[in-house]
Amino acid sequence: MGCTMKKKIKIKTFEFEKFNGIANKSSFLEIKKNIFKTKGIDLIPKEKIVKLNIPWGELYCVCNKEEWDELYEILNSNGVRIKKWTFLDYFLGIWHPVLVFVLYLLFIISLLILCIRGCG
Repeated sequence: MGCTMKKKIKIKTFEFEKFNGIANKSSFLEIKKNIFKTKGIDLIPKEKIVKLNIPWGELYCVCNKEEWDELYEILNSNGVRIKKWTFLDYFLGIWHPVLVFVLYLLFIISLLILCIRGCG
């Protein structure tokens, strides 16, 4: 008999303190339908708001207690890891594109130096 291991779904899921108000209001049914088509899920436990960052925009829903519990059950049963948003996440989110740019720039400069030394 084979051992079945639950595969973790990699969706960036964070708990936030406050909702930024930037999203289109939707129904809980629409949230459930699109929950695994998302790039990221924002959860605001104090207000029971779930916000999905889907490719064609952002959707949010204000949940009642039953919907909120169902949402967490869906996430937990699919192995989605929920993190609390920290300043470090914010800092890394800003610096990641900058670091990628700097690495590409260093690579290009290194190639140019090698070409100049080889040709001269």
